[in-house]
Amino acid sequence: MAEKVVDVVLRDRLVASYPVVLNRLNAAISEQDFIGLARDSMRENGYTAEDIAEAKFSVRSVPE
Repeated sequence: MAEKVVDVVLRDRLVASYPVVLNRLNAAISEQDFIGLARDSMRENGYTAEDIAEAKFSVRSVPE
């Protein structure tokens, strides 16, 4: 299981931080996997396709 936080910056402003947990056995996990789930969360939260395309994503470790 892998856990990261994806920060989302839109128009030079931090608009969201999504905690993302991936539970994949025997599969490589990349930052793009976390970003994909953050994009899905943005869609669910009402962001437009244009906003999502314009957003910048930063993946970081979960603080301990």
